[in-house]
Amino acid sequence: MHTAPVAIITGSSRGIGRAIAEDLARHGYAVVINYLSNQEAAETVASGIQESGGTALPCRADIGNANDREHLVNLTYKHFGRLDLLVNNAGIMLEDTVEGMSLADWNRTLHINL
Repeated sequence: MHTAPVAIITGSSRGIGRAIAEDLARHGYAVVINYLSNQEAAETVASGIQESGGTALPCRADIGNANDREHLVNLTYKHFGRLDLLVNNAGIMLEDTVEGMSLADWNRTLHINL
C-alpha cells in the first residue's frame, strides 16, 4: 500500500487544477491527474511532478459520467491502495446565462460541476 496521502484532482491537466496538483505533490501527496481530452497535457503535468521527485498518475475520465467517475476512483485504489483527498476542480459553463441553456446543457453542467 502507498504510504503517502493520495489525491484526485479533477480537471488537473491545466489551469487551476494543474497548480493544485503540483502544489499537493510538493507537499508530499501522490496525485491523480484527471483529464477529459488532452492526454498530452496530463502526461506533461505528471512528468513534471515525477521529475521533481513526486508521484503522479494521469487518468482520463469524464467527470459528468458515472462510469468514468467510478473508473477514476477504482484506478486510484488499484494503483495506490488508498484515497485521502478529492479536489473537485473540473467545471464548465456551456452558455453565458442559465436562461440560454437547453435542458441537455443544464444537465451536463450539473453532472460535471456538482
